[in-house]
Amino acid sequence: MLFRSYKLDAIVDEGRQVFIQMSLAELLQAGDLGIGLFTARGDNAAMSAGVLLHNLLHSGPIKYVLKHYGDDPTVGIRDGDVYFFNDSEAGGVHTYDHFLMLPVFAGGELLAWVGCGGHQGESGSTTPGGFTSDARSRYEEGIHVPPLRVGADFQLWQDHLDWLTGSVRTPRVMGHDTRARLAVCLRLRERILREVEKRGAAYVAAGMRATIERGIELARGRIRGLNDGVYRSVAFLDTIGPEEALIRLPVALHKRGDELVIDVSGAS
Repeated sequence: MLFRSYKLDAIVDEGRQVFIQMSLAELLQAGDLGIGLFTARGDNAAMSAGVLLHNLLHSGPIKYVLKHYGDDPTVGIRDGDVYFFNDSEAGGVHTYDHFLMLPVFAGGELLAWVGCGGHQGESGSTTPGGFTSDARSRYEEGIHVPPLRVGADFQLWQDHLDWLTGSVRTPRVMGHDTRARLAVCLRLRERILREVEKRGAAYVAAGMRATIERGIELARGRIRGLNDGVYRSVAFLDTIGPEEALIRLPVALHKRGDELVIDVSGAS
């Protein structure tokens, strides 16, 4: 229980501080970032303070890699691989959030994944350094990178890094912060493997899974404390990209016991 309660949190919190201290992009220094530890299957076991959504975002891309590349003889998953992604269709939010992730092996077996990401800002879009509010297609939003292996043997491939930095207006910042992400992931990996040396791989894997199961119990307990019923709200947006429009976004929360169903039927 001591390992589950403190060690994972300490590891991700250390990673967060390392990333803030090493990064150049202003929003990364402000904490618009996320650090996470994940099981071998890609389930989130621990996350740092900051933007919680950033922590969760690695889960989808990890599962994407496992599904599409794990058994692919031309790609595969090996100790020391480095993956980059920012494409929303592969699990990201928008092109301005950039992420790096590494598999963690122990005894030749995949034990976990570590991830580091946050708001880089510049992505080569039609608008310098920020959101493109008048984009008429995703191709005006800059680079879209699905989970892509950009390094091996715990190092970035220089040609892939040159491609990334050459795709944006701030190559120095992009290159530096990509290396900072790798440094954070390596620190997370080092801390996880140190626990493996102390306690064994099976114990660490079980500890990560136990934190997830405990989180489920706590979430259901919080839901049980709410009154049963249906709670409704409606929001409206007045644009679709650069065009004026009226978008209706209704939501109904159906709560019964320890279950909560989110219903968005009738949305525009």
